[in-house]
Amino acid sequence: MSTIGQQLGAFWLAWKWVVILLALLVASLYFNYRQHMAAASAPIRAELEAARNGLALSGVLLADTRAAGDALRADVASARQTLTTAGTNYRRAVRSAPLVNPACAPGVDRVRAVNQMLGAPDGQ
Repeated sequence: MSTIGQQLGAFWLAWKWVVILLALLVASLYFNYRQHMAAASAPIRAELEAARNGLALSGVLLADTRAAGDALRADVASARQTLTTAGTNYRRAVRSAPLVNPACAPGVDRVRAVNQMLGAPDGQ
């Protein structure tokens, strides 16, 4: 009769390749599953990457817009100051020398109204 060790050795010799092939099958199924999940999620990953790129671009555009807005506000303030100064200078000039010649405007009443609006003394 054979011993238990010999029986186990014979059993292992018979089933060793079955166990190895079964392990390879499990590994193959695992890697096939991983590959399938990567392929299935590829469109989602591409969409996520596009969203990230769009977010980065919108950040750049926002920074550019802020810089342009600051420059525009400075330009508006400069234009406002220039127009205010010009208006003040014009009013000062009209107050110092009001329109008195009715021939320069279409009517004496209009000349008086303009002078009065600008704060000039009545030129009569």
